[in-house]
Amino acid sequence: MEQPRILIVDDEPFNLDLLEQELELLGYGSVRAVDGRNALERLQSEAFDLVLLDVMMPGIDGFGVLERMKSHPKWQHIPVIMISAMTDMASVVRCITNGAEDYLPKPFEPILLQARVGASLERKRSHDREIANLELIELERQRADELLHAILPETAVAELKATGSVQPRLFDEVAVLFVDLADFTAWCHAHPPEEVVADVQRLAEAFEEFADRHGMEKIKTIGDAFMATANLLQPHGDPVMAAIRCSGVIIS
Repeated sequence: MEQPRILIVDDEPFNLDLLEQELELLGYGSVRAVDGRNALERLQSEAFDLVLLDVMMPGIDGFGVLERMKSHPKWQHIPVIMISAMTDMASVVRCITNGAEDYLPKPFEPILLQARVGASLERKRSHDREIANLELIELERQRADELLHAILPETAVAELKATGSVQPRLFDEVAVLFVDLADFTAWCHAHPPEEVVADVQRLAEAFEEFADRHGMEKIKTIGDAFMATANLLQPHGDPVMAAIRCSGVIIS
């Protein structure tokens, strides 16, 4: 498992040293930021799994850093643990309300530090896994969508997506063109697979171009077979001649 990256933000060098040492004892590496502005610069240039953020700092304080993080699309899911003295609980409550994950009281208690850092990192890992799964689902959805559009006409794809099926219908005066290559199996055996796939792809694209040029609509492509219609999906004045002209171009 990749080592988590933790950003520690405090304007007191002693606190940074102490946090760095405690995290190292727990097996975590850390990156320092000496104030709020430095923290934002670090976030801009590096990726982090957790931020330990002091509340009271000169310039941009912990409230300002937290606000910018939670409004930033890339940073808003990074868990933030606020660091504050026990006498400053009102500030801690304000930070938790504004999106902080947890808080650590000063002085640092090692067991508490371990528990809260571990819990925050586990929530971050769970979130990252969820995002990765959603991205995978979206990728598979796009692939399925591309496959549907490759083998079915637009209207059929739209109906299938909307209802889950395509209802049978009766159409009059429709010309159907079916093209199949002679001796395709023997040709496949005589050529490398990558060459066969590339040539079939170019062939399918050419079929679609010819069909569109003559006012026909592609119904589906399967291997070397191509089916198109005229006067089915779109009105056509002379569907039979369209099929004849299209087949003539393909054969030639």
